[in-house]
Amino acid sequence: MLTIFVRTIILYFALIAVMRLMGKRQLGEMQPYELAITLVVSDLACMPMSDPSIPFIYGILPMLALLITHVALTFVGQKSQRFRKLVNGKPIIVISEGNIDVKALGQTGLSVNDLMASLRAQGYFSLDQVEFAILETNGKISVLPAYSSGEVTCGDMNLPEKPVELPYTVIVEGRFMAENLSLLDSAPSEIEIANKLKEIGLEQKDVFILTITQSKIAVVQSYDGQMSSINF
Repeated sequence: MLTIFVRTIILYFALIAVMRLMGKRQLGEMQPYELAITLVVSDLACMPMSDPSIPFIYGILPMLALLITHVALTFVGQKSQRFRKLVNGKPIIVISEGNIDVKALGQTGLSVNDLMASLRAQGYFSLDQVEFAILETNGKISVLPAYSSGEVTCGDMNLPEKPVELPYTVIVEGRFMAENLSLLDSAPSEIEIANKLKEIGLEQKDVFILTITQSKIAVVQSYDGQMSSINF
């Protein structure tokens, strides 16, 4: 019992030392290979803690080997852009000039809902607020707003401000989301939406994403990147 207690304390400090030597990145900022090494190191530290029959050195040596591997990969990555791109990947533009790049989004493995959730987390609730969005190599999404941060507001000019409305996603990848449509007051029917789409030359299957606000203003993007605004 005492052996396990002592082992746990020693391995705990060894694990902390290894993690400190690997760098001070937060979990969400890690590259894929860094996350893999972190998970394996944690698992290796647990084995000698839970099983006294496993030699203590069997936990320390693999951790040191992984630390050396991490340092080597980081060093080579700093010297070689080609190697860094091979290991870390490269940033991918998922929204360009306000349009979702359907092909690029498919390459990332993200769904439209994942992308919209990431945008909302940064305070962008509508596609027309975003000029560019880039999926970084650490999995985070960087956003360039469609307007200047120094833009003059209604408050600056002592004018009444227009209420901000939450857009509801009603069509995603050609499929209706009836549960979201029901959240709108006096919501247009699916037939009304289909008719409006026909007016701009689109069928439901052609729509990549369509959002509607409570004031019945819709923003729609087709699979070919066409952006349109519809008033109901």
